[in-house]
Amino acid sequence: MEEIPLPPPPHEAHMYDFRSDTCTIPTHSMLESIQSASLGDDVLKEDKTTNEFQSWMASLTGKDAALFCPSGTMGNKAALTVALPSPPCSVIADPRSFIISTESDGALCGTTIVSIKPRNNHHLVLEDICDYKTTEAYDNTRPPPARLLCLEITLQGTVMPLADLRALCFWARAQDPRIHVHVDGARLWEAVASGAGTLHEYCSAADSVSLVLSKGLGAPAGAVLVGSAEFVAKARICRNISGGAVRAAGILAAPAMAAVQETFLCGQLKLAQQNAAYLSRTWAFHGGQLVFPTETNMVWLKLTQEQKGRFVELTKAYGIKVLEKGLGRVVVHYQICEDAVDRMCRVMEMLLINRTPGGLAD
Repeated sequence: MEEIPLPPPPHEAHMYDFRSDTCTIPTHSMLESIQSASLGDDVLKEDKTTNEFQSWMASLTGKDAALFCPSGTMGNKAALTVALPSPPCSVIADPRSFIISTESDGALCGTTIVSIKPRNNHHLVLEDICDYKTTEAYDNTRPPPARLLCLEITLQGTVMPLADLRALCFWARAQDPRIHVHVDGARLWEAVASGAGTLHEYCSAADSVSLVLSKGLGAPAGAVLVGSAEFVAKARICRNISGGAVRAAGILAAPAMAAVQETFLCGQLKLAQQNAAYLSRTWAFHGGQLVFPTETNMVWLKLTQEQKGRFVELTKAYGIKVLEKGLGRVVVHYQICEDAVDRMCRVMEMLLINRTPGGLAD
């Protein structure tokens, strides 16, 4: 009979949390950086720490300028507000993207959304959108001309190849008038960690990119939006009128910089991806199937309706957390411990061989 492990102590709960890579906590060095942060006024552009972080991120991504935002949603909203002209116009995006499914009400108000499902069931490619008419006059029989292409990298843990991103961006710039390409790069760090390309290469391809600092990296809050100097200057206004003006922003920018340095640049995301790959192989070994391929830090388990509820029950019994919506999504972050991975493997085995935690078959 298999023994049920004890639940983790409260101070280690994040090490057993597979709900999202936002379930990390700031490290000691991130918290220590706050003590030495400047306390200038970022609304007046006088905070030294924030200015240094923004300049550094612009250099790291190959862009002219960068803007710190309190959240990823605010960064995307500011970007889309600047990129979109007055209606009528339309936005092209994958229907699975977060901007469309969750964030569209604010930034895309009055804009027509053209959802294009990729034919390869993985990511949008040029062939998916090149036939879309971008210059025809608007009437009641077709959507208005596209003025914005939104891409999410990674999307459900999968990676858009750099070559396909470049092809889409080249096509967008060739339109008359040109189409702005914005990348929701909340987890672009993961694509880079997988070896698909450098951060500079991905960001240089698009017109603007938003990068979340609290997804996977461990920062307490924030995102950074990068683009041209003119674009970022306008985005700053949009951020401020949306309630994103933070006076002493250095206390957030400092741990954000520490997170990029120690988690991203020091290669810690690769550990999470290796653990995700291990869980994926374990699931397949016991006969399980995946909804999406495991390319970064997400494992999407294909579950029957009966298995969805049982999966949540088993994870609770083994002291690990997953989303209780029964999605079968397992997100591995770099602070997940080895014991948590072992517990998840046992849950997978129990689920697929139809056993209970007490060791007896149902």
